[in-house]
Amino acid sequence: MLEPYRRDCVFRQIVNTDWLPMPRFFFHIYNGHGDTPDDVGTDLEDQSAACRLAVDSVRSMVSEDARRGVIDLNGRIDIKDDSSNLLVTVKFLEAFELRLPSETNRTSQ
Repeated sequence: MLEPYRRDCVFRQIVNTDWLPMPRFFFHIYNGHGDTPDDVGTDLEDQSAACRLAVDSVRSMVSEDARRGVIDLNGRIDIKDDSSNLLVTVKFLEAFELRLPSETNRTSQ
């Protein structure tokens, strides 16, 4: 069993870790549908998680447009922190690996 002072230190460490707030990220969207500022934000683990969410969001938006017959990769999502500092820009084009038909494939069909 831990001595009382050591037990308190362990408890404080666990309590403090549990109460650390997650950072809030704001995803401002700029695309063919207009500008959509994010006034609410999303609490995420870190900037990496924010980038993954932005890429997933881009793919979802583009797939919705593709169902209507339009693929517009000219947009971007600016990820900002709660002080409005720009952290990362995710360009729509960068969210995809494009595999276009080669010239020989287009002419042979």
